[in-house]
Amino acid sequence: MALNLPATLYVPARVRIDDPSGRDVEAIKAANPEGELVAIAFTNLDALEHFLTVLGLKDKDPSIIAMKVDASHLLEQLASAHEPKLHIDPLQDSESVLHYERQGVVSRHTSPTGAAVEVKPLGFLLPEPFLKTLGSVAESLSSVDVIWCLESTIKDAATAEGEPSTRLLLAVKQSIGSDDPLFDAAFMELGDRWCELLPPGIAVDMLPHDAAPLEGKLPDQCIVYQRARPQVESSCASGCAH
Repeated sequence: MALNLPATLYVPARVRIDDPSGRDVEAIKAANPEGELVAIAFTNLDALEHFLTVLGLKDKDPSIIAMKVDASHLLEQLASAHEPKLHIDPLQDSESVLHYERQGVVSRHTSPTGAAVEVKPLGFLLPEPFLKTLGSVAESLSSVDVIWCLESTIKDAATAEGEPSTRLLLAVKQSIGSDDPLFDAAFMELGDRWCELLPPGIAVDMLPHDAAPLEGKLPDQCIVYQRARPQVESSCASGCAH
């Protein structure tokens, strides 16, 4: 599975009191700003320890442990449980949200922190059905104005010895600001409705067109969708000038 994640993640879990063996554990969720309980995971133990300390959970509940899990297995479990959202490294500068959608496709619309991102035009042609569906979905989302399709190579600065991750990247220009609830909803709709055509396990990043890694790297030839604006007809005929 082509994910920009380490093979192993750490999940805070609580050992069930009624299980003397200590093997029955329950993953801990966190409340997001909207009050929803969401799945969380951490790329390293220090980030997990920081999270528990800031929230005071370490002292309040000594039964909490750090559960080491396989990243791909965790995502498969979340998908099976109809929980398509996973918050990675909450309370860290590198916090991001993965949306685990149909057919094993992962999309992310936050830029990885502490990573070198190289953006360039795609080195291959996208299948016509993919482009057609992408255009149809974008047309149904009134806030989406332009979509560029690119290729990004991400090298995590924290794991310099790792192989760079190359994947599809959609840059999306919207007519609304990021504080509008429909802004994130548009990314969710794009990811959920066009990913059906992609082979299982493909990872796709989606970023706002003005995100830092995209500055000066959005050529017109990479535009795969552009909303047609109705032309305003002048009420003044050619002979109206006096």
